[in-house]
Amino acid sequence: NVFVAIDRSEVVGIALTSSNCVDLVFVSKRHRRRGVGTLLVRYCLLALSRKGFKFAQAGCETDNEEFAELLTKLEFEAIGVGQGVHVYSRAIASGGLAQKPA
Repeated sequence: NVFVAIDRSEVVGIALTSSNCVDLVFVSKRHRRRGVGTLLVRYCLLALSRKGFKFAQAGCETDNEEFAELLTKLEFEAIGVGQGVHVYSRAIASGGLAQKPA
């Protein structure tokens, strides 16, 4: 799935999912800290839950503190690290974000 955030006909963010993973979330610098990334991840989780996944994973480069903070805020838990990437996981309910990790 591909999700695009648009503000006044300008693309300000994008998110990609595959399998049970949030593969990419990008928000333009001018639009960060405004909830765009949160909305994109929520749409990703909803799409994954509609495909029947019970858990979602996301990778985050070890130096990307902003995205790590966002994932933590959205109740992802760090489950590992390798090759400069932290791996995060969280349980998802049938409605997307409602269920906390077990």
